[in-house]
Amino acid sequence: MKQSNKICILSLLCLLLTITAHSRIANASVTKASLMQQIQAETKEEISRTYYTDFDGDGQKELFAITGDEKDSNQIWFASGKQVKCLYKGDFSVYPHSDGTYKGSNGICKVSKKQKILVLELGGWGSGSISACYYVKSGKVHQVKYTGEGLTQLSGKEFFIAPSAFDWDCTEGLWTGHTWKHYYLKWTGTKFREYKGKKISLKKLKKYRGSRRYLKQIQNLGYQVDSIYKRENGIININIHVKTKSGKVCENVNLRKKGNKIKLIVYNPKGKDIIAKSSFGGIYKSKGLDKRLAKWFR
Repeated sequence: MKQSNKICILSLLCLLLTITAHSRIANASVTKASLMQQIQAETKEEISRTYYTDFDGDGQKELFAITGDEKDSNQIWFASGKQVKCLYKGDFSVYPHSDGTYKGSNGICKVSKKQKILVLELGGWGSGSISACYYVKSGKVHQVKYTGEGLTQLSGKEFFIAPSAFDWDCTEGLWTGHTWKHYYLKWTGTKFREYKGKKISLKKLKKYRGSRRYLKQIQNLGYQVDSIYKRENGIININIHVKTKSGKVCENVNLRKKGNKIKLIVYNPKGKDIIAKSSFGGIYKSKGLDKRLAKWFR
């Protein structure tokens, strides 16, 4: 080998070693404490909660932080070796997963081997809330635009939302009765895709094995079938109602289709009948993801 070639190879090795050394020093300096310090330098609010892990699977951890106390926390921050950013600053409080009022706020959700996302809930201790969701790519944070209300991870990439509605009881033309029905979403890596519902006929439903038994139970309780939605993930929502002296009460029965078989989804094992076991109350629609909620994060 020529002397000039040896010198070139040695120079290249030295350069690679230098880059690696600098990279190790940089990685070592990005600690939870250092990231918290970077956020604290940008806001006068005290950090109350943190979510610290490797969100994008690049071997380096990032930090989300909430400022304020349990009821008055109103800022969401992000910090990494590449970015420090305030993600939300407003009137709504940010709730942790442990809070019983907003059970949808999972916190850190592992959706794949290389990706984790952050799910929080924002609300004003009233009748509704808004979900906030963030993912990290190459050390930089991205906000998911459409997340709905009560966003909750089931497992892996499967989630549901529980949008607030007043659609349970109709008395003299006035709708009352607060309901939170489950609608299902799938994480794609950068956003959520809803399993939308398609209307099917009662005749079509009866073709599935086991459906007639459930329909008979609904009829025996005095309810009538209004509409049926079959969703892309195999969930079937049956909207039903019973007449009252001054109006009507709306319920739903939820089934899961597997092949040609139908099975009741039981949300309340202590329920005495099919409605008490399976209904969330109210009227299901074809989709539950309300894109208007995104305006709160502009």
